[in-house]
Amino acid sequence: MSEIKSFKMRGGDEVVAEIVDHVYSSSMLLEGSANKGTLTHYVLRRPHILRFMPVAPGQSGLVFIPWTLSNPTIERMQVPVEEAYMVFEPSANVERQYLEQTSGIAQVQPGTRISK
Repeated sequence: MSEIKSFKMRGGDEVVAEIVDHVYSSSMLLEGSANKGTLTHYVLRRPHILRFMPVAPGQSGLVFIPWTLSNPTIERMQVPVEEAYMVFEPSANVERQYLEQTSGIAQVQPGTRISK
């Protein structure tokens, strides 16, 4: 099961992505051990940088930019854990906007009435 997280990266970028897997080191593990080893990489799906951009004169809004501009169609990538200073839950609004942009499906806000 994937989970959407925000990452504050060493280079200063704030990235929002789905964590779809984790990579662990397998060195020095005993066979049958419950310990997976040391977490070395996050496997991310559809990572996007979060930026403030002008949306109207005197107004800024949050936009999501594909993290890999040279190939924005990359679906999954491994990111070393040491490159992320912090990993945290995005706000509900940021998560909703991320899902809308990356999936193309509009998300219904809680409490919204849907009429037929």
